[in-house]
Amino acid sequence: MKVNVIDYSTGSTLLMWHCPACDTSHSVHVKRAPGEEGPVWTWNNDIHNPTIQPSVRVSGTRPLTEDEYQRVIRGEKVETVDTTCHFHIIDGKIAFCGDCTHALNGKTIDMVED
Repeated sequence: MKVNVIDYSTGSTLLMWHCPACDTSHSVHVKRAPGEEGPVWTWNNDIHNPTIQPSVRVSGTRPLTEDEYQRVIRGEKVETVDTTCHFHIIDGKIAFCGDCTHALNGKTIDMVED
């Protein structure tokens, strides 16, 4: 399967998958519990060749390198690096958008089987 389905006892359902560009997991809600606020994506209920709509955009900060971490420990200032991973998932493929800050910017790849 390319996405993991997590059903919470509260009634929420989360889809989670591995992003090879970020080397971590990304997730979206496809169902929210009654009274729970936040965005909800649609999907085709196919764990092997999922289509999720609309696009997903994950923003964050690049983790510190070991050198940067040591500098912070010494009290030195370290500049953070903002990151963006923006993509569409269509028929089991991840199509990365042009505003991604990683090496797969603009590329389309097969999702990784879990």
